[in-house]
Parts: sequence; structure tokens; C-alpha cells
Amino acid sequence: MTVAYLDLDDFKTVNDTLGHEAGDDLLRTIVELMQANIRPADMLARTGGDEFVLMFPETDYVGGGEVLRRLHSKIQSEITRSGWPISCSLGAITFNVLPSSPDALVKRADELMYSVKRSGKGNLKHEQWPAAPGSA
Repeated sequence: MTVAYLDLDDFKTVNDTLGHEAGDDLLRTIVELMQANIRPADMLARTGGDEFVLMFPETDYVGGGEVLRRLHSKIQSEITRSGWPISCSLGAITFNVLPSSPDALVKRADELMYSVKRSGKGNLKHEQWPAAPGSA
């Protein structure tokens, strides 16, 4: 299973400068884009104002990486096309063995997303657990 945590960087700027209606339109557009690019078995949940969790069951590291890169690219392209003053930070982890608690499913993806934000925002970081031999 691959779990991703997505944050729209600087989203508050949209609400503050363009208004809450523009922010709502932005969120609807991003959600529709994500829904159009995931499988029916995948799950999308909004966890906060501009934060989302995506779960891709039965998705290995390679497949998860492909869908995440494609999704991130489509979101970034829409952001650029629309002229929104934001970016998209995405942290994801592929579990080769499921953790013992549901909280652990999202916790590491959230940590990876914040790592992306600290390193400049607007990027994607994807790991697997347990780590593959030889990776560090």
C-alpha cells in the first residue's frame, strides 16, 4: 500500500488576496483533478483546509512512484496554468509490510511532506518501508 500526504503550500495567500470563494474554487479544482487521476479503489480524504491523504491499496513502490509523479505533475501544471500563487508538497510512503497501527500509515507520509516543505516546497518525496536493501 502507498500512502501520500499532500499540502497546498501558501494556500492562505489565495484566501487572503483573492478571497475565500477563489480558495474554494481552487480546492474543488484540485480535488476534481486528483479524483480523475486515481483508481476507483484508491481513497482521497481531506484532512484539513488544504491538506489531503491519498491511499493506494495494492500499489508497490514503483507503481506508487509513477502515479505520484504523474499526479504531482498534473497538480503543478494546473497551478501554473491557473496562475495560483501556491505549490504542492507531497510526501509518500509505500508499505511492503503494513504497520501495526492505522496512525502509522499516515504519520510517515506526513513527516515526508513536511520534509519537502522545509527543503523549499513544491516537490515530492517518496520512500518505502521497510527500506529496500542497499537504500539509505
